[in-house]
Amino acid sequence: MASSSHPPLSPATVNTPSSQAAPSPFSSSTTRQRPPTPRYRLARELSFELREQVTIYFEEGLDSQALTLLQNLLIAGSSSSQPAFVPPPLHLSLILTLAIHPSLNTRAKRPDLLKASNLAIQYLHTLNRTVGPANARISEGFRFSKSSAFTSRRSGSNVARRKHPDSPTEDNAEIDNTIHTDLAQGGSLFAQVDDFWAAVGFAFNCSVAYGKRWERWHLWLSYMLSVLEDDWALADAEDEENDSYERRKESLLAKFASGRESERRIMRAVFADGSSSSLNEFPEIWKNECRERREKEKSTPRPSKKTKINLEEGEFGERGFLSSSSSDEDEDDLPSSPLSPSTSPPSMTYSNSTTLTTFPDGSLALGGTPALALRMRLLSLLSTLATALPSTFTPLSSLYSLSLDRIRPLALPTFLSLLTPQSLSPFAPDVASSLVQYVARSLLEAAAPASSLDELDWGIFEVAYAPYAAAGEGKGGVVGENGKVGVCVEALLGMLVREVGVLGEEREGDSRRHSLGSQESGFSRAVAVEREKVSKAVREGCERRLERARKGGRRSRKGEAGAKRDWEEERRVELGYLEGAWERMSSVLGVEEEK
Repeated sequence: MASSSHPPLSPATVNTPSSQAAPSPFSSSTTRQRPPTPRYRLARELSFELREQVTIYFEEGLDSQALTLLQNLLIAGSSSSQPAFVPPPLHLSLILTLAIHPSLNTRAKRPDLLKASNLAIQYLHTLNRTVGPANARISEGFRFSKSSAFTSRRSGSNVARRKHPDSPTEDNAEIDNTIHTDLAQGGSLFAQVDDFWAAVGFAFNCSVAYGKRWERWHLWLSYMLSVLEDDWALADAEDEENDSYERRKESLLAKFASGRESERRIMRAVFADGSSSSLNEFPEIWKNECRERREKEKSTPRPSKKTKINLEEGEFGERGFLSSSSSDEDEDDLPSSPLSPSTSPPSMTYSNSTTLTTFPDGSLALGGTPALALRMRLLSLLSTLATALPSTFTPLSSLYSLSLDRIRPLALPTFLSLLTPQSLSPFAPDVASSLVQYVARSLLEAAAPASSLDELDWGIFEVAYAPYAAAGEGKGGVVGENGKVGVCVEALLGMLVREVGVLGEEREGDSRRHSLGSQESGFSRAVAVEREKVSKAVREGCERRLERARKGGRRSRKGEAGAKRDWEEERRVELGYLEGAWERMSSVLGVEEEK
């Protein structure tokens, strides 16, 4: 879709740090109250002896022993105020790889390898909860292949690690330079990808195309989002205390998102859908990663090719020093295969007193509900970053424009799954409102009056959204777009009821706001609008959209987004959704339906 068709955001939508304009709906004064900052334990580096012991365990392939030792050191003294022992960033990089590398989970040859991978993800969560991302120096563990620091670490320099640091000299800074195991060097996650978004894109590709592999990537990505959210919360609280933006500029999220023209690739990663183009841009991280092992191999593992441990001769145990493309893979592996379409997917049902419409769960096109939840959490984080640091990442208007390019062409069931209250829950109400309005404005007919996207109250809803249908009529419209307008209107209605309250029902002591937007919104105007007037606009809009949809509409032409879609199914879904719209919305408004 051409960017020129996107609705403009008003200048007040995005506030720069120096802005003196009226409060933005995205500012801390009008968004949800910030939760209290967690109280983390202080961190303490491992002693030389402990660090060496853990390193030797890793090099000998005794990952479970290394992780168990680290876990015990971390939780020791948890009932007191003593600092917690944390590993150096080099160990963190390896642990992040152990948590996701296929040789330790989906392609594990022995139960103890799977145990090590599970311990790795468990330890990472415990570390984040105990000392927090800053004290754990988690950001230093992300040393991607483009990083000069990571390149020097991978260079194979033989630093004398076992020299005891008797004095605090600068020479001791390189003691942790190398772990002699493949997964800490050439086979590391950070040697395989250029940046975080390469991993995100492939993970979401797996959610659609490779269900078994997604089970593992889901765990890893869930952990990463927790780290990003916690790190941003710490940065936000610190900056507010110091009246600054410096800590947020150094946050892990800001570092991941920085880079010229990166926002387009980031949005493609967030909406990666397992298509051939998406898999080409975000391919598997390791060779044959998505291939499944035969059952006989799972139950009868072959003896290891290398079982001796001889540090002097450079033999490092079970995993040895294999490259990521070594012959560790079996020739008779099953070929990788996408999710089987023969399995009956979950369904969503919309009904009224006379009809019952059932259609496949639209979230499956984006990997199902768990994947959709992670995508929306990421989009919420990026919206927060764009609001706070537009010059570091991209302005919020640009982010919405890129989001619209991904959201509007979706099939109606998938479009609906993105705009449910559950899917929008990671967003502050004001941000969710503006996003839905932005999408709606791109779909509405020309008769709908323009309105500011950074405010929503009952008056705006009644005048600018409720009574209107999609652009185009009959063959001039597109199948499914009246249904999408209906989804947006219903989503906005739900937000108003939850965040503002039903018209005329303000209760004493009610803490809900008078509008979704600036604090200076016209509450007097909102309460003056009779409920029947809003209900009339809602009903007119439901009838208008249904009438338009029944007249039919054109389908996407060859080369356009959705050209290969099942348009008869799309039309059936649209009509079924719209036929029950008034009954659902009248119930939300508390208005009795006319018989």
